[in-house]
Amino acid sequence: MICYPKWHLGAIGSAFFGGWAATILIIPRLADRYGRKWVFINSLIVTMVIMLLLIYVSTNINETIVYMFIAGGASSGRTTTGFVYCSEFLAPRWRIWFGTTFLCTTALTGFFLCIYFQYISKHYMYCASIGIITTTIGFILTAIYVEESPLWQLKKGRVAEAQVTLRKMMYYNNVEDADADIDALADIIKDDSQDVQMRL
Repeated sequence: MICYPKWHLGAIGSAFFGGWAATILIIPRLADRYGRKWVFINSLIVTMVIMLLLIYVSTNINETIVYMFIAGGASSGRTTTGFVYCSEFLAPRWRIWFGTTFLCTTALTGFFLCIYFQYISKHYMYCASIGIITTTIGFILTAIYVEESPLWQLKKGRVAEAQVTLRKMMYYNNVEDADADIDALADIIKDDSQDVQMRL
C-alpha cells in the first residue's frame, strides 16, 4: 500500500460513499414500492458477500475500490432503508430514542476504528470479521422473526397482512387483540394518502 499515491488510497473510502450516493435515490424508492424487509435483507446479503471478497479474494487496490463501491451501494438498503424499517415498528416516543442511539452508535463506531488503527492494530481483518458476524446474525433474525413493516402494509392498503403482522407483535408484547384500532388506523392512512394525491 505504501507504493500507491495518497489519492489512490483515499479512493477506497471515497468509493464507499460514492456507491452510497449512487443508490440513495434508487434503493429507498424500491423499498417504498415493494416493501422494506426484502430490500433490507438483500442489502445484508450483498454486504456479507462483499466483506468476504474483501478479506479473502481482493488482491489489489483497484479491486478493493470496486468492492467498496458496491458495499456503499448496499448501504442505501442496509442503513438508510434499515433505519426506516426499524422506526416503523416503534411508537413515536421511542423513535426519538432509537434515532439518537443509532446516530451515536454510528459515530462511536468510526471513532473506535480510528483509535483501533492508530494505537491497536493495522489489520482490518478482525474488524471486518466482527462486521460479518453481526451482519449474519441480523440477517438470520430478520429473515426468521421480523415481519414486513406494518405501517408500510397499511399505507399500501394491505390491511389483512398488517393485521397478521400486528397480531404477532401483540403476541410478543402480551397485548390484547386490537383489530378495531388497526382498521381505524388503516382508514386514517388511506384518507391521508388520498389528500396527498389530490394536492399533487
